[in-house]
Amino acid sequence: MNNAQKILKSGHWGAWGDCGFKTLFTPHSISDNRTWRVPAQNVLNGYPHHQFMGEGERTLPITIAVHNEFCDLAKHHDVMLKQSNSDDAQPLVIGHNVLGFFKCKSMSQTYDETTPEGILIASTYQLSLVEVRE
Repeated sequence: MNNAQKILKSGHWGAWGDCGFKTLFTPHSISDNRTWRVPAQNVLNGYPHHQFMGEGERTLPITIAVHNEFCDLAKHHDVMLKQSNSDDAQPLVIGHNVLGFFKCKSMSQTYDETTPEGILIASTYQLSLVEVRE
């Protein structure tokens, strides 16, 4: 599947690759963090001069809650792990906006709710995505 097909397939509220976000389990929060390198150069008896060195990494911390009433938790987990272990960057789409192609730098899972038998009902994922540009 090419990149355009992956983007068009994301007809939900949003998606990261094959991991679609529907309105019932949309991300709790997304932060778009960008940095630029502007190092200071000291000047004798004066204010430092600054030189623009380009953009740093763009990272997106994202928190996703999933519940077994709305999705298959094991399948959702497997999709995120597969994408995280893949060499391919996946498109991050929110509504009709493609934010870029991202890889997962880290993922943590919190088990929010289980049955008395220990079966997982709901969990929350915190992902740290980094934009990959070619």
